[in-house]
Amino acid sequence: MSASRYHVQTRREIHAPIERVWEILTGVEHYGDWNPFVVKVEMNTPQLQVGTKMTLHVRWPGGGGVKAVEQVKVLDAPAMKNQIREATWIYNYLGMPAALGMVRGSRIQKLRQEPGKPVIYTGEEIFTGWARPFLPLQRVIDGFEAQATALKGICELR
Repeated sequence: MSASRYHVQTRREIHAPIERVWEILTGVEHYGDWNPFVVKVEMNTPQLQVGTKMTLHVRWPGGGGVKAVEQVKVLDAPAMKNQIREATWIYNYLGMPAALGMVRGSRIQKLRQEPGKPVIYTGEEIFTGWARPFLPLQRVIDGFEAQATALKGICELR
């Protein structure tokens, strides 16, 4: 895990095909089965797609939680790019603090798999806005770590 003051990032090597990791990562209807950080996702569309608005039910490690409304900006399934398979999912925070310019967040999750190697999962969030010093950044870091570990575990189990 690395963290600058307002940028949080995690990384995991996952020994599974990229298609399996993508299916689990974007299978938000099953998050309650494996994801300790985002335990439920409600969507305004029947399937995840660019433009989908999602309400994420976040459970903080150690207790408590929040709901966050997000919108999918990029949803690029695994594809070959220069002999490497890559996938990207980006969504942005839409809550009232974002509308007021207080805090904006952009969540970026990427998968990369070179031939014969494990998938490299990276998850990051970049925060902007004048109120970002008041974010519970350590809780976000802990949640990202818990989610990345759980994603690795569920993908390698199957």
